[in-house]
Amino acid sequence: MISIAPTMRNLSKLTHIVSVFCLFFLLYHITLASSTPTRYVPVEDITLDCGSATSGKSKDMYGRDWTGDFQSKFFPKEELNLKSNNSQASEGIATLAPYTTARISYSQFTYIFPVTVGPKFVRLHFYPSFYSGFEGSIAFFTVKAGSFTLLRNFTASAIYADSFQKQIVKEFCINVEENQKLNLTFIPFSTTSMNFYAFINGIEIVSLPKDLYYSREDRSDEKVPVYVGQGPLFYINYNMALEKVFRLNVGGSLVSPTEDTGFFRVWNPDVNYFNSSGAIPHNSTFIPKYLKIINYAAPDGVYQSARTMDPFRNTQSNMTWGVPVDSGFNYLVRLHFCEIDRDVRYVGERRFTIYIDYQLAEESADVLLWTDENKYMPFYKDYVVMVRKKGLDGEKQHILSIDLHPMSDSTFQDAILNGIEVFKLSNRDGSLTKPDLELGVNSPKSKRYVSYYPLSRCWCLCWLRHNTYRGKQTGKNTSSLRKEQWHHFSLADIKIATNNLHEDLIIGKGGFGNVYKGQIDDEETMTVAIKRLNPESQQGAHEFRTEIEMLSQLRYVHLVSLIGYCNENGEMIIVYDYMTNGTLREHLYDTNNDTLPWKKRLDICIGAARGLDYLHRVSTMVKGTWGYLDPEYARCQKLSDKSDVYSFGVVLLEIAESCTRDQGIQRPTMGDVMEKLKLALELQENADAEKESINTGGEHIYLDTLSFCIDVTNDGL
Repeated sequence: MISIAPTMRNLSKLTHIVSVFCLFFLLYHITLASSTPTRYVPVEDITLDCGSATSGKSKDMYGRDWTGDFQSKFFPKEELNLKSNNSQASEGIATLAPYTTARISYSQFTYIFPVTVGPKFVRLHFYPSFYSGFEGSIAFFTVKAGSFTLLRNFTASAIYADSFQKQIVKEFCINVEENQKLNLTFIPFSTTSMNFYAFINGIEIVSLPKDLYYSREDRSDEKVPVYVGQGPLFYINYNMALEKVFRLNVGGSLVSPTEDTGFFRVWNPDVNYFNSSGAIPHNSTFIPKYLKIINYAAPDGVYQSARTMDPFRNTQSNMTWGVPVDSGFNYLVRLHFCEIDRDVRYVGERRFTIYIDYQLAEESADVLLWTDENKYMPFYKDYVVMVRKKGLDGEKQHILSIDLHPMSDSTFQDAILNGIEVFKLSNRDGSLTKPDLELGVNSPKSKRYVSYYPLSRCWCLCWLRHNTYRGKQTGKNTSSLRKEQWHHFSLADIKIATNNLHEDLIIGKGGFGNVYKGQIDDEETMTVAIKRLNPESQQGAHEFRTEIEMLSQLRYVHLVSLIGYCNENGEMIIVYDYMTNGTLREHLYDTNNDTLPWKKRLDICIGAARGLDYLHRVSTMVKGTWGYLDPEYARCQKLSDKSDVYSFGVVLLEIAESCTRDQGIQRPTMGDVMEKLKLALELQENADAEKESINTGGEHIYLDTLSFCIDVTNDGL
């Protein structure tokens, strides 16, 4: 008789092993499916190639299909026949949809989109160029979406001049109510003196989930934006429109529309907006676990990259981003987080404070606390901040700052950020536009430029303000060039202003290049300083753009105003105020000028200190000339607000004493410098008023006042 018991036992054991394996395999794939983002499938995904009569589809640079509007149901035939025409650009046109053609008209025209109820992304594509039949006209128009004003007196050429990007995309989020259609109306500026037209190259409409950016009142508090500096919460209702200002992949590379989660968003690198040193990018390949937020809030690539702080940095430093925005609006700021550092394991180990626009937004941010101590789990926090107008007319543009400060009592004195989204919220009138721009149309005598922005531009204080020394400026300062407008000059304008860049008109030299004295003709002649990039300079287009962006955001009495720029035929030129009395150096060394009175020197020092103190609140970017550069930064690449104190101390040393301690911690703050200088000026004014000479005691008092900069007896001069 043959025993089969052992065989049956082995078979049972094998069956058990197989069952366990199958169960593990099933659970693994369920977990993987829950952690892998599902690509959102929009109900509407419309890509309209405006001006195209092609019956088929054309592809864009990402491989997406675009349909011509000539035979589409979205453009009424009567509008097509009576008010617009199909016009191809005559030069420099892109070779891919939707930029090969444009719908263009001197008259108002409307696209009508019958779409489903709910929020939609609306993207408008523009390619400014010279269009046949419209060579003598200017594109200047308004765009409306139902009751919302998306763009007012818009000119794509100005944006191109600003950003050096030929293809311009304006992205909006609009909610469509029941029994509504989405109407997009293009309205050329109306005037009898000039011909203006409206144009559009492409329109995208992509439907969105109801709660991707809007916040219903039935949502939990943690999903409703915090109203920074105003109140506890801010509900973004469906009667508001949003305009995307910036969308940044922090520490990572470009994420293209086809790499997004179904909404075809573009996530740009943050390098042009990150203003801090001592931070490092991180990239990983982990699979995010989407358990706390919807799995299409942002693509994996955003959460797999981040910026954290260098462990060898200055412990007083922080991470700062700055983005230019229009004043007078509320802004939604969405910050994306994911803890990807394997060394950070527990709640409380990495805690930091978040400031938005210099206001406290989050007192103690802890990503692992928000995600229940789960690593590799994406999370985002929403904040709304009001950027108020300043002054009578209001500051036209503002740098919105996002600052992350490590908390000293956490294990890792560090911070982390993965992504940033910033949206402008429409005002009560349903408008997303700032006050009307002043269209600078000059007289026939000087029709060489059109002003695009009524913004005051500024330049770092290295010139003596004309109103602080020896009377008033001799040149006229009431020309229409100075009426709060920023000009894009042609190269021909620059050559006329400088007698073809003649070397006799060179008034200064620097790392960027030569500075020329020039004459700009408008209604009256105006003297300006013209800074031209040396072709052999190590600086290039990026630095030129960065400099203009920086100058465009500064407005302060102790900073010199920027007038405009030229970017043509490889020439990069900046035009700003000319200081009639020259530079400070010219009045201190090898000069035939009168000796600067001591009171005037103090006035200059206080003005410069105020300018630098103001700049500390705007940017921490490293700029300057060797010899004035902080040795602590040169050695360790550790930048702080004390670095400018050293550079300013060199200037003070050239005037009187110094703030040039080798270690930044031993230097005063710029505010301290300013206060001490005010005290010194007060002593000087009292002495002048009493008409008495400074005696030994007074001199001792004065030296004590300035000795906060350097111990004269120990260090010497």
